[in-house]
Amino acid sequence: MLKKFTAALLSLLTLSLAACGDQQGSQGNASDSADSSTEKTYKIGFVANGATLWEYPKSSINFYMELQEKYPIEVVVFDAQGDAGKQSTLVGDAIAQGCDAITIIPIDNKSVIPACTEAMNAGVPVFNLGSVDMGEENAGKAFVSMIGAGSGLAASEIIGEAFVEHLEPGSKVVSIIGVAGTSETEQRNEVWQKMCEEHDIEILDVQSTDWDASKALQIMQNYLVQYPQIDGVFCQWDDGMVSVAKALEAAGRLEGTFLASIDGNKNGFDLVRDGTMYCTAAQNQKEICEKAVTTTLDYLAGNEVEPYITIPYIKITKENVDEYSPW
Repeated sequence: MLKKFTAALLSLLTLSLAACGDQQGSQGNASDSADSSTEKTYKIGFVANGATLWEYPKSSINFYMELQEKYPIEVVVFDAQGDAGKQSTLVGDAIAQGCDAITIIPIDNKSVIPACTEAMNAGVPVFNLGSVDMGEENAGKAFVSMIGAGSGLAASEIIGEAFVEHLEPGSKVVSIIGVAGTSETEQRNEVWQKMCEEHDIEILDVQSTDWDASKALQIMQNYLVQYPQIDGVFCQWDDGMVSVAKALEAAGRLEGTFLASIDGNKNGFDLVRDGTMYCTAAQNQKEICEKAVTTTLDYLAGNEVEPYITIPYIKITKENVDEYSPW
């Protein structure tokens, strides 16, 4: 318990330093089983998209911190706080601070490519963590490997299938999305939207929130005033769906409204378990993070690694919710 507490405390301290652009410090030790006199400890710069804003990068960083006890790595965190331009600058900071490798959760798949290419050219390999694909044509140039559940298109397909299986043609639905215009947000909606259109499910409205759950609440409240019939809601992340459910319940319209989301964190699992939401497309985040670390170490040891390593999304419903663990 003390180790976990110490790791979490150090994680928060490092985030504060990175946000100010200050020099980052060591955040842990190499694997307890490693012989520190003979095994090199590799410095990994974790360039987060918004660890002070969103649960996914925050949880990923915490998993990386824990993995310092198992593998010969030292994790240094740089947090872009939702700013794509700042994220590119932080990639340069990671190079300047002597990182042996970079793990990045991109805010946008295009804007970060020049900075990641610069890192690769400088001999600092980049590993893409998550669901924002920088493009197969950039594999080996802007990144070594992408490790995650796959692009948002895979999650979007799971949600789309759920909607067409449970809603009749002529049903009316709405969507609450993350950051409009970014690749992750667009991918998470793309297949769902296409499948709804193909099955004559009418999409009444799509509005963005910047991944802010309080904005999701306001948008859902406005939807309920504006649209007397809403048969289903797709919210792109579990924490936002908590707000959606609150708005529906307050309006007396929760029962009978089909809900589905993406992520697979504790809030999503709880909504599925109690029957509020039909499903969440879950990422096995702990396994993804460990695979990213071992892939990085394999590459640094001179071994070849695959450009795309996928640990697929899992459709979590009431039938299997107790068979998996949230992040």
